[in-house]
Amino acid sequence: MYSQESIESLKKSLRAGAPKSGPRYVYVFPVSVCNLECNFCPQFAVTEDDAQDKGLEPFYEVGNKLPDDVLLRALDEIFDLGPVKEVLFVGGEPLLHKSLDRFIARVKERSKETFTAVFTGGVLLGRWNERLLKSGVDMISVSINAATEETFLKVNPKKKPGTFGEIVRAIGELNELRSGGGPALRLSTVITKDTVLEAREFARFAKEKRASIVSFMPLMRYSNEKNEGAFDHLIPSEADFAEFSSEVASLRADAERAGLCIEVPGTASKTGCLDTAAYYSKSPCLVGYAVTLIGADGGVYPCCSARKSIGNLHEKSFTEIWRGPAYNGFRDEALLLPTGHKIDDVWCHECQDYEINSRLNDLLH
Repeated sequence: MYSQESIESLKKSLRAGAPKSGPRYVYVFPVSVCNLECNFCPQFAVTEDDAQDKGLEPFYEVGNKLPDDVLLRALDEIFDLGPVKEVLFVGGEPLLHKSLDRFIARVKERSKETFTAVFTGGVLLGRWNERLLKSGVDMISVSINAATEETFLKVNPKKKPGTFGEIVRAIGELNELRSGGGPALRLSTVITKDTVLEAREFARFAKEKRASIVSFMPLMRYSNEKNEGAFDHLIPSEADFAEFSSEVASLRADAERAGLCIEVPGTASKTGCLDTAAYYSKSPCLVGYAVTLIGADGGVYPCCSARKSIGNLHEKSFTEIWRGPAYNGFRDEALLLPTGHKIDDVWCHECQDYEINSRLNDLLH
């Protein structure tokens, strides 16, 4: 929920064309590498090896890791700018950064009310369970993308058999540790041709593993003029996605009674792909006043769909970047989306911040 003070701050920021407080939603990529190779992930589906052949670019430059002092300083600056609603540690695989629990603890030192979450593939979860619980993290989200090893190996064809079982055991160990309380557990799967007809099985699996949230994530095609169709082989058929949607609607009624939240974030096309083009043909984007993403190379991105950073923490302070001309330029351009304006290097047609922006627009109207 937003306080009236936050709403008024947003209104003042819009009138001024510059933020009057800091970001409320912070995404952190502690590292840019991952120990899974999911077939839908641009970091591996579009690798540096095949990028040249397909005319593509990797999602983020591979091989970077945020230095502790750089991120801790940025987090302190962000909290000095104003209240923060969420700090989410994503990736890549955030558990590959040895100081992840230190980062979470710093957030909690600055504000116990700020929601924190780690989004992991789960391969290293067994080694991290105790440290994560001690850090005070509010949610652990495991992107397992399967309810069976067979499906897991379809999504991760280069992983050895048994990896799925190791992740499942780590989830069980986590549940033992959090039996007296602790972080919420979220299990997620991306909707592809390999997973689309397993909604009920995945929900059952999540319930068995004591998850409180099940997330079916629309597939992102990462499509632009360079790579149209590069991920089409993963797209479910319209018939299969219709069956999935019907199944999820049925599951939700039972899940609510069992205390399980089932979510399908964003807006999906008829085949389950993330598609926000129609939304932004009518609605301005306000996320530049509320969202920031810190990349593993120190780059600061104005939203989750921006492909290029607009400043770097190795060169400038976060405050300088947040209040600087590049960020303000993005904010101005984002308000023009309903006019048909397109922002260079920002994929608004596949917006991962759609739900945040929708809430912000609702607050103003």
